[in-house]
Amino acid sequence: MAAQPHPPILHYRFGVPGGDRVQHTLRELIASESMGLATAAFKVIVGLAMCFAPPFFLTCMIWVYSTGRASFGITFFVLSLIAIPYLLLIERRTRGQFLEQAMDAITPRTGSNDPWTNWDAGTDRRTREALAAIRMETGLFGPRLLWSVYDWYRERKPVEPPVRVTAAEIAVELFDANNSLRLRELVRPHRSAAEVIDAANFLVRCEWADLYRDSLRLRLRGGVRKRLERFAGQGAISQ
Repeated sequence: MAAQPHPPILHYRFGVPGGDRVQHTLRELIASESMGLATAAFKVIVGLAMCFAPPFFLTCMIWVYSTGRASFGITFFVLSLIAIPYLLLIERRTRGQFLEQAMDAITPRTGSNDPWTNWDAGTDRRTREALAAIRMETGLFGPRLLWSVYDWYRERKPVEPPVRVTAAEIAVELFDANNSLRLRELVRPHRSAAEVIDAANFLVRCEWADLYRDSLRLRLRGGVRKRLERFAGQGAISQ
């Protein structure tokens, strides 16, 4: 079997096809990828700290009520072994919808399908259940961050350099077209439909654009447009 040709190696520092605007846009894309990794690392650190917060507060309460007779370290260790896996499991099962599901179960449904319509603040049982659900929702903040990083990592795929270059070209074209174009309008003699789809998905993963699958239209995000406005007058992209 013949060996598959490797994609061409692109040296970003020595220029890429499309001119200075594509060059600068490509650098912004690479910076966004690095920021994505930094954001994921930050979420992991904050998520871990938030996961240990509930067992820490419970340990403090037990230690105070026992007037210091209970071992703080052992109590914290045991509660962490129990609470953290439990919170991770609850968050995964509810997919970030714990509070909504809990409130639906606490409050009766109405004809308008609004669980808050028949809320009776004087009902002690409902009030206690609602407060417990809110406390649990607060405890699920850390597991939610960790699961979001896990899902992001699973969906993250290695990107070849040509895909980044094509994505940078498309971002410039979207900027010139007032932010929005159909995918078929992005096909060029040197750019196939498959390359357009790969680049569009990459822009979506980098949170640079939104893909409306019903109309197959790619739209540049407003925050990204402001970033590209800094070098908007540095030459047009070669068609």
